[in-house]
Amino acid sequence: MVSRILAKREVDATYVDRIEKGKEKILNENFDLFYLDLHLPDGTGFDLVPEIRQQVGAPKIYFISAYDGIQESERAAELKVDGFISKPFTKNDILNTLIEE
Repeated sequence: MVSRILAKREVDATYVDRIEKGKEKILNENFDLFYLDLHLPDGTGFDLVPEIRQQVGAPKIYFISAYDGIQESERAAELKVDGFISKPFTKNDILNTLIEE
C-alpha cells in the first residue's frame, strides 16, 4: 500500500517483505527513506536499523506498525528514528513524511 501511495507521487519505491531481503537491498543500493514494519515473518524493523545507519547520507527511517506501545516507541526513540506511523494509517500520514524531508 505504501508503495502505491508513493508511486502516485512519482517516488521510486522498493518493497521487500523479509528482513533478509531488506539487508540484501541495503548492502547493494542506497535509499533516502525507509518505511519499516515492526513485525515481519523473519524479524522486526528494528533489526534493519543498524544496517541502514551505515548508508551514506543518513536516510530517514519511519516505523509503521499496529504495535505502537510504550516499549516500541521508546526503542524507536533510542534508535533515533524519524517517526512512528500507527496502523491503520492514511495516505496523508505517508505523504506528510515526504514533506518533512
